[in-house]
Amino acid sequence: MKVKITYEEILSKEVEVEIKDDTPLDDFARKLYRDEKIVLTADDLQTTSFMIETPDWSGDWSEI
Repeated sequence: MKVKITYEEILSKEVEVEIKDDTPLDDFARKLYRDEKIVLTADDLQTTSFMIETPDWSGDWSEI
């Protein structure tokens, strides 16, 4: 029987940065990440989950 297993790793890192008052916060946060100023690594791993699906059954996310 074929089953589909989906794995998901959630990485999280909290940083403090200086920002000008007139800078849009969402744009600034995206730019930091896209410009690779903030890099998440396996050391930042918070949770890993998996979900199993078969042709006649679909499970829920389970934490590893």
